[in-house]
Amino acid sequence: MITVLKFYAVWCAPCKILSKILGDRPEIKEVNIEDDTEELRSKYRVRNVPTLIFLKDEEEVNRIVGIIRLEDYEEIINNLNK
Repeated sequence: MITVLKFYAVWCAPCKILSKILGDRPEIKEVNIEDDTEELRSKYRVRNVPTLIFLKDEEEVNRIVGIIRLEDYEEIINNLNK
């Protein structure tokens, strides 16, 4: 099973752009870094937003920091589902 953790902040302009690009996708779990998420941020060593962490069977298999094109995102998801 593929899960994508999307670390973001409300004040982050690139995060807003990424949200518009990706829209609502069932595999994406949003993590607001301003909420009480220190444990998750530490576990995945998130230092910048936006950060997408792709998990397959709960193991990190890919990471993107910054904005990604929808086509590239879909290609990553399709490759992980093979």
